[in-house]
Amino acid sequence: MFRNFVLGGCLFLIAHTAFAQVVPVSGQSSGQKIQIGVAGSAFATDWNRNEYGVAAYADFDVYRQLLSIECETRFIFLNQQNITTAYGSGSIVDEKNYGVGPRIAIRHGRWVPYVKGLVGVSTVSWGHIFANAPNYTNDSYTYVGAGGGTDYRLDKHFRLRGEYQYQFWYGDSSNVIYKPNGFTAGVGYQF
Repeated sequence: MFRNFVLGGCLFLIAHTAFAQVVPVSGQSSGQKIQIGVAGSAFATDWNRNEYGVAAYADFDVYRQLLSIECETRFIFLNQQNITTAYGSGSIVDEKNYGVGPRIAIRHGRWVPYVKGLVGVSTVSWGHIFANAPNYTNDSYTYVGAGGGTDYRLDKHFRLRGEYQYQFWYGDSSNVIYKPNGFTAGVGYQF
């Protein structure tokens, strides 16, 4: 019992020393970082193979640049894809994603590989598909996304980013309806 108490106390002191922090001098950075960026996306949607769009993201450092919160939005332009459903025919115009979630990264020199999980809302807009409801022109879904990629640090502030993401879209009945996935590449700026 006493041995466990001493061992626990030693581990606490080692951990406390290893993670000790110094109060920054006025005018120096506290270590909290924010990175914002823009990117291009190529996504395989369930209604067409590959569609292209733009994305924007922001990473808010929570713990030593290892754990951050990522906010992401993506606009996929579907080039007026003509589809036919049991309710009518028309064209899909765009797909939008708005998500937030944790991002875990490990710095290795200039490379910063990471994994992330997002939860958010996706919307799809279309032209008059439903003959019996002509004003029904968009729909929203809850989505859960998982992804991974890497940032490459060009210098103190600029980063290149490449990632892959897989999404599960849920409908009203909590069933997975769509599973879009794709690649995103872009550039970010870290403050």
